[in-house]
Amino acid sequence: MSHERRDEREERAQLDCIERKIGHLHEEIEFLEGKIDYVIATLKSKILSQGQVNLMAKSIVVGGTSLATLALKDQNGASMTIDATYGVAYSASNPSNVSIAKPNPDGSATITGVAVDPGDVIGCVVTLPDMKTTVTLTTDTLTITASTVQTLTSGAVVLT
Repeated sequence: MSHERRDEREERAQLDCIERKIGHLHEEIEFLEGKIDYVIATLKSKILSQGQVNLMAKSIVVGGTSLATLALKDQNGASMTIDATYGVAYSASNPSNVSIAKPNPDGSATITGVAVDPGDVIGCVVTLPDMKTTVTLTTDTLTITASTVQTLTSGAVVLT
């Protein structure tokens, strides 16, 4: 009889061990399901991979403005837009010749011509919401010409 009890205790211990292992496996499965959900969500989301700056007016006079917009593509080559969670930093090859306004949530910005420039290259770097990844966009070129001011070249004075 003691031999049977010992066998039962050993079987019970083995079953308890198996139940603990099954419990750990359930925990691992739940953890992995969470990771799989994250991976699926990431794959479904659009991730900025490339883009370009587009100037609505390629040539302006000093004091004039051009709206810079962003044509952006995701990891699959599909068009995408951004919002205020992205960081947008414009640059100019001759920064003293332009004034760049604070970018709008969609990434667009108004650029004002400050001085004559035959070809100021306007660039942009977009920082993704993870605050680690940046994408440098293809540039566009802005020509800034002198404003045409009308000057009086002749006149007549009439006295009455």
